[in-house]
Amino acid sequence: MDENAQELLLVRWTGLCNEHVLVFLNWCLPILKDAGLIEPQSGFVLNLLGLSCHTTGESALLLTRFGRVGDAEIVLRSVLEGTAKYLFLCTQDPSTRAERVEEYWNLLPEFDRLKRHERIAQFRSVIGDMSPSADTLRELLLSEEEAARLRAAYPRKQRQALAQRWSFTEIIRALALEIPGREAVGMLAHAYGASSHTTHQDADGTAMIWERLRRGDERRELIHLAHASRQVRDVFTFAMLRAIATYRIAQCDINPIKEFWAAQTPFLDELTEAERAWWAVERQYSPPTYQPAPDAPE
Repeated sequence: MDENAQELLLVRWTGLCNEHVLVFLNWCLPILKDAGLIEPQSGFVLNLLGLSCHTTGESALLLTRFGRVGDAEIVLRSVLEGTAKYLFLCTQDPSTRAERVEEYWNLLPEFDRLKRHERIAQFRSVIGDMSPSADTLRELLLSEEEAARLRAAYPRKQRQALAQRWSFTEIIRALALEIPGREAVGMLAHAYGASSHTTHQDADGTAMIWERLRRGDERRELIHLAHASRQVRDVFTFAMLRAIATYRIAQCDINPIKEFWAAQTPFLDELTEAERAWWAVERQYSPPTYQPAPDAPE
């Protein structure tokens, strides 16, 4: 496939995905704004979080469309984390949902205010007040009275416990127990771990880019398309998961979502085929993941 054909394929994939996820969003918005279906505070918070996930997903698609799959991975990580939090907020029990919404929207930001204050105070003790950034940082500091109030209202152990509860690992553990079917939860966990290398620019992340550039033309093209196809499918899947979660807490019939997903089978199969084509060639270069132990000497 020449470069122009590859670009046209990415344009088509990302364009179709963008249209599909907009359908999911438009299904969710009326439900989230209907106080008769979802309590107003939960609907308000889920609406904002869902819109944020949607627009950031669009940004990831733009990067993928222009072939910047490495950068798209970093942006997609944000959509993944936002989707996990969205599902966590969409617990079926109304009282638990209200509690989580309160934690997400009110308590955790208060903790972050105190954390930011302490971090800036420590940083200013190092750089001093003569730094050009000192005035900007000073504006972000809390008054000593406000900092003391937050420490008294939210002891350190309470802050640490709640932060841990809202860590990605703990959210995934809770979702594995709460939502039907664990395949989606496993997908979220795997995608989170895989994207960490690129997001944090660690040695594995930079080595993967270096190794990919050293491959032959066919292998490099196939893995590029496979990577792009997986990102497009992730944006689609994350949007669908958010829609299903929204419908379930509002006790709406999710069959329209299932039917829409089934109607996109040819598109999703095409994305999957890109990964299969890559792996059909790549397995020739990759050693088996399991090597049987040699027979013991007699």
